[in-house]
Amino acid sequence: MAIDVHLDGLTLSVASVRRSLKFYGETLGFKIVVDAAPDFALVRVGGKGGGTIGLLALTRRSRNS
Repeated sequence: MAIDVHLDGLTLSVASVRRSLKFYGETLGFKIVVDAAPDFALVRVGGKGGGTIGLLALTRRSRNS
């Protein structure tokens, strides 16, 4: 039995939005949709019909939690 899975959106908390953009954009080849580094970025996964990954910078408070 096949299961159809679709990713609409996912948000990841990251230590460095710029470093994550380099990985997702250059290394994996995903399209950068929004580049608001150092705070936030959005990458497209799987082309026009695919989903997105939001990259949200960790705040100092959340790093210490």
